[in-house]
Amino acid sequence: MAPAGTGREGDGAARAGDRAPDAPCRDAEGAPVRLFDVFAGPHATILAFGTGPVPAAREGLVVRRVVRPGVAARDALIDVEGHAHAGYRAAGDRTTLVLVRPDGYLGYLGYDPDDLAAYLARFGF
Repeated sequence: MAPAGTGREGDGAARAGDRAPDAPCRDAEGAPVRLFDVFAGPHATILAFGTGPVPAAREGLVVRRVVRPGVAARDALIDVEGHAHAGYRAAGDRTTLVLVRPDGYLGYLGYDPDDLAAYLARFGF
């Protein structure tokens, strides 16, 4: 059976072209933050799960790191309950990179910073 909203068979994890999943997180001070709040606005958003390299934020592009509790990362969102990691297939030691387009859909979901850089250049980010 296909997961709700995807129109295809699968495990329910997000893929490029899907609507970006929401998830509850916490900021560095412990205040609740939903991913949908991070996506709000006329910008694209990169979520970086893990501690590997990420592109720099710039006009029209917000970059937010998402970590598990106990991982130190400046200005990171803390995925206390693991919902964000599960929804975006982020696991293990690899950094998972996600680009959420301004319309709230996933443009890129992968592990290679060079592939993401090529995507950003191709679409003018």
